[in-house]
Amino acid sequence: LKHGTTIEVIGRGQPIYYINGRKITEIAELENIEISHIKSIQLITDSNVRFHSENRAVIDIKIKSPDEGFAFSTQNGITKGKHFSGENLVNLSYNKKNISFYTSYSYQKQKKEEFTQLEQQNRGDTIWNITENIIPIKSLKGHNYTGGMTLRFNSTSEIGIKYAGRYTENLNHTTDSLTMMSNKGISDKLNITNSISMKNTTHHINLYYSANFKNNWDLNFYADYIHKIDKKNGCTEETSNVQKNETTNYNGKASWEVFATNFQILHNMGKFGKIELGYDFSQTNGKDYINYKRALNNGHTQNNEIKNSAFVLYNIGLKNFNISSGLRYENIYTELKENLLGEIYHKTYHNVIPSINISYHSNNIQQNFSYSIYTERPPFSLMNNNAVYVNKYNYQKGNIKLKQAKSNSFNYMFMYKYLFMNINYTNTKQPLVTAFYCMPENSSVTVSYMDNFKRLQNLTGMVNIQYPIKNWLPSFTLTCMKSFFHYPGY
Repeated sequence: LKHGTTIEVIGRGQPIYYINGRKITEIAELENIEISHIKSIQLITDSNVRFHSENRAVIDIKIKSPDEGFAFSTQNGITKGKHFSGENLVNLSYNKKNISFYTSYSYQKQKKEEFTQLEQQNRGDTIWNITENIIPIKSLKGHNYTGGMTLRFNSTSEIGIKYAGRYTENLNHTTDSLTMMSNKGISDKLNITNSISMKNTTHHINLYYSANFKNNWDLNFYADYIHKIDKKNGCTEETSNVQKNETTNYNGKASWEVFATNFQILHNMGKFGKIELGYDFSQTNGKDYINYKRALNNGHTQNNEIKNSAFVLYNIGLKNFNISSGLRYENIYTELKENLLGEIYHKTYHNVIPSINISYHSNNIQQNFSYSIYTERPPFSLMNNNAVYVNKYNYQKGNIKLKQAKSNSFNYMFMYKYLFMNINYTNTKQPLVTAFYCMPENSSVTVSYMDNFKRLQNLTGMVNIQYPIKNWLPSFTLTCMKSFFHYPGY
């Protein structure tokens, strides 16, 4: 499914992308690929311990080897909705014998306007009925630039280095009309103007080596360094008919460094199947702070994480069956510091992640069953004690005590001629869910935050029928998604 500019795999969420075995960290890198350069695209929906432990759907893209000589291409596009948006892309490459050089640059300019209406009820010592009309205008200016080289020793081995950079400026201007109706006391009508200016800078260096040896051995090695800085400045102006008018100014900065390596070796044993071994290491260091001019819920957090993981994957074909089984182990150590409060939190995770995939195919029937365990880590941006001031009636708060969620997933797929059916069941322990509470001293103020709950179960079913009629191919899809979850409160 496509939602705006994002893609979602039903029952799997948003996928992650790999290009020639290398994980993509910036979606803009995909936008710089020309369609004519793509060799193949594979959607992997069954969990595969080779790729990850947190995401379940993978889009694996293979790029063709470049032709010899000099190549230049440019793409330009413009979109008109209520506002104009445009993109310009330039690719430049030079290939000769066993060496290639390439570079690209793109410029994006987008502007869009939305409308959202919210209705909410707060139940505390007072019942508040809230109606809110929000009109955000979002503007984006982005620069993406890449460059690199590839050295091919022979037709089966090569080494390469690549740099990818990104600089964006975002300006979000929101007008908000909020009405607070109380069952007792005085009601309030609030007009809010919120302006947020954000600047984001990313530097990514990737080094890789890939080789195919005799006796059916394959080797892949990747090393990545990423440095990312996010800055924001905001101003919220509030006009009330019962309270004094207020202006809140704030600024924040987040800085992250990631170093990661990945090593994979595969051996094809012919009729005895394929076996693959791998090791991953990553170290992440980050600082995050937010500062309000009138000293409202300031925060300063440091996050440090070291992850070591190893996997083994075995695949074999037996007549009409294909069996794939894998095991991944992860050791993750995290340290979180809240500098303003002087608090330090340590967490260590030992994740054992098995997966099994059994496929059957005949002339007309294809079936697939898979079972896997996967984890979901809380985002670093929420693992802090920061409280973001939205307006005098709404706060958004971090949670430095968040834990990882762990899920068991079962999936069954059936395909017969023009009929496709898929069923997925997922049971998640300690799911990460957005929660709310009213401030004890003022029930009109709602605070939203993310927390771990006891259990969340999801059941997803999909049926698709495609039956050709002459030159037409009608397609009918029915999808049903049901969640089982208990929220201990309103």
